[in-house]
Amino acid sequence: MSQQSGSTLPARKRKSTAAVFVDYDNLYDTLEDRNVETPERTIVSLLTNLVRNIRSEDDAEVVKCVAYADYSDLPDGATVQQGLVRVGCRPSFVDREAQVNASELQLCIDAVGDTRGTPIDLIVVVAGSRQYLPLLQSLRGEGRRVKLVGLASPSTRALAGLERQSFMHAARMLGDAAGYSDSDTEEDRPTASDSVQSREYVEYRRVENPAGIRTLQIVEEFFGQYDEVYLTPLLRKLSALLEGEEPKVVIADLEECGAVWLEKRQGFPYDYTVLTVDDDHPNVVEVRDALHSKYDEITTEREPAAVEPSVGRDLGAAAGLPRRRRRVADSEELVQHD
Repeated sequence: MSQQSGSTLPARKRKSTAAVFVDYDNLYDTLEDRNVETPERTIVSLLTNLVRNIRSEDDAEVVKCVAYADYSDLPDGATVQQGLVRVGCRPSFVDREAQVNASELQLCIDAVGDTRGTPIDLIVVVAGSRQYLPLLQSLRGEGRRVKLVGLASPSTRALAGLERQSFMHAARMLGDAAGYSDSDTEEDRPTASDSVQSREYVEYRRVENPAGIRTLQIVEEFFGQYDEVYLTPLLRKLSALLEGEEPKVVIADLEECGAVWLEKRQGFPYDYTVLTVDDDHPNVVEVRDALHSKYDEITTEREPAAVEPSVGRDLGAAAGLPRRRRRVADSEELVQHD
């Protein structure tokens, strides 16, 4: 059969591809902290539904799925790995004793290194409480589509550098058992630009109540390493340290002064509230300057203790840190229900 000269066959459209990187350690710990009885089965269910979701909503085929964990530190780690393989996800062992956040670091290295120069269109990161925003912003800068699937919603300000659809709550992949309602969609939540805009025009007022100043000090002393603070553990701490004051009333006063603001987040199995401190509020600046000066004075009075390199791997155990915690410093904040 002859073909007319000059005729060409239509080019076949390349199907989009996706790579999924799972922080299994962090995801497992977050589910366990929230009293999920079988985290390993929940994760398998999540990944199975996620692959289907990527095919239907993103029109992409998952060509790579890797889950990072210290499987020797999990109950029945061999069975956990077998379950992952059955749903097409390759277990990748990382040694937590070498570094406590080893899974996080290895995931970032592989997400950048293993996808560079490949035709992968969409990169999906699955985690529990970690948010991987610098990684996602870097990958997006390389022209990739990115998505974070997690159990802790990033603040709308944190998502300002990403597309609105870049975060999906993991509860969507877990069905009714996770307490997710179809009416609670992404469209119902404020956009990143809306949230940032609303903070640009806040009128600052001086905090006159001494309990308010003390609250800012407590937030800085006990939670200052975090961008935002889970409200429930903060209220418990304030109840213990503020005598004769109602913590919720004090926080409401701080919010009226523009020193802090509260945001509701969708959570698993319950929604929760976080408090964020306004870095530019005059009282916040004064409190931080005073505390930092105090810390500098204490630091200069102390000689640093020598640490033998050979015992570096055992420092966590020597300090009494639990083995199955990844975010040891804020484990209390993770176990909370509003």
